[in-house]
Amino acid sequence: MKKIILIFAFLNSILTFSQILDCPDYPNPDFVQPPSALYSRSVLAPPPESTKYVFNVKFHIVKNTNGTGVTANYGENEVMNAILILNTHFNKYNIFFKYIGFDVIKNSLYMKIRSFNGGAQNQNAAHPFFSEMVQYSKTGMTNPVYDYNAMNLYIVEAIDISTVNSSAQTSGVANRPGINSAFAYNRLLTATLPHEIGHNFNLLHTHQGYGTANCELVDGSNSDTAGDLVTDTPASHIPSSLFVSPTCGYLNPINATDCMGTVYANCPVKNFMSTNTGGPCRQIGADLLPGNAEFTQGQANRMREQIEAYYNSPTNIYGYRNAKNEIESLYEPFAVVGVGSSSTSNTTAYSKTYTPNETNTGANVWNCPTYTLRFQKGFNWIFSNSTIGTLNKTVTDQYNYSINNHLVNVQIPYLGSEVHQAGGIECFSSFEPYIKGDVKSLPNLGSPVIMYETLDQIKASDPNLFEQLQSQEYHIITKETESGFVNQKTIFKN
Repeated sequence: MKKIILIFAFLNSILTFSQILDCPDYPNPDFVQPPSALYSRSVLAPPPESTKYVFNVKFHIVKNTNGTGVTANYGENEVMNAILILNTHFNKYNIFFKYIGFDVIKNSLYMKIRSFNGGAQNQNAAHPFFSEMVQYSKTGMTNPVYDYNAMNLYIVEAIDISTVNSSAQTSGVANRPGINSAFAYNRLLTATLPHEIGHNFNLLHTHQGYGTANCELVDGSNSDTAGDLVTDTPASHIPSSLFVSPTCGYLNPINATDCMGTVYANCPVKNFMSTNTGGPCRQIGADLLPGNAEFTQGQANRMREQIEAYYNSPTNIYGYRNAKNEIESLYEPFAVVGVGSSSTSNTTAYSKTYTPNETNTGANVWNCPTYTLRFQKGFNWIFSNSTIGTLNKTVTDQYNYSINNHLVNVQIPYLGSEVHQAGGIECFSSFEPYIKGDVKSLPNLGSPVIMYETLDQIKASDPNLFEQLQSQEYHIITKETESGFVNQKTIFKN
């Protein structure tokens, strides 16, 4: 009888601790799973560390149908900070993210979702599944917002994980592997963001297999075939987040053990893929830059293995091929404001330059758009040209660079000394005839005007006007085009 009680207590502890997980671990339900070889470092070597991968990222902010709710004020500031987190935490593994924008989904039904359409714990939940929300953004909207050429990140009010406890919610959910993920709004700018993207790149939880016969052993002897299948992450168990000291030293007061009875002694409490959701150890910095939280080199290799295997896949199984971009795209602005249909603004501003036409019948008009190049956070930038000199911007700067018909040199020191040019939208020219003017004639400069003639459009644009003027006099000729350009000159006719 005592054995039964102990087993019940053990199962109950697992159930209780599972409520604090970042997310449930559930394979991508839409695609086939990777071959087992991809999980074994002894079978597949990681790609060269110099190989760089770039992914487009688009955000979808879910709000109530009338635009209210806890996400009502969420917009570019929040998603731009998310891009900052992604790049500063993944760039050192040569994984880069290109921000391509955000949109808003106004539908109260999807403000709260549940994790996955699998498992008994979710069968009676009140909210739609994560996958249903993704499908709605693809086909259920009048103007679908899903971007097949990007990783799609959704921001919602809450994500249910269980119906056993109505307050049991998770911080995020992701297709593993895949390009879709969702985040509770108050967990977006936390370690949950790299955690879920880690799942997109096929990382498992460090506690994977805990409480089962396939658990990872504390001695590490089966670390490449059990648990999270990464050899340099110590064996872990679910309650690890509850037993972390302020110094991030691992504590195990309940003497939790692996499936061979060995006590866990070194759980990876700082790891992004651990369960330490709210503790002081698995946190990004207060400035959203790298803090305590970390990936191991083995996890970095695992992500790069997954990406390399499918980045150029002809079948695009996990969406990586469509979502990828070129390294050159990182140098480009994410938006150009002020140049018509290709901008994020419907306003087009022009700076006009006029040159009198040689025939004296009008003016050549150069229309040069004034526009703003907008560059994302997440990189140190160097901008330079003859007009601005050199500007150095940090990873936390979102930089708006206003220019008029000239190029700006762009460098990202992290990527080397290579220089790219942005901007340079060309002027276009047109011809404006003179439509009015006048002629003032006088014997000497400073003398009173002896004759004043008003010019209509025919006379103002007459190329033979000079021949019709009185000889041996000064003439002040003023001509004007329709847009307001004024050409005035003073001549003496012999």
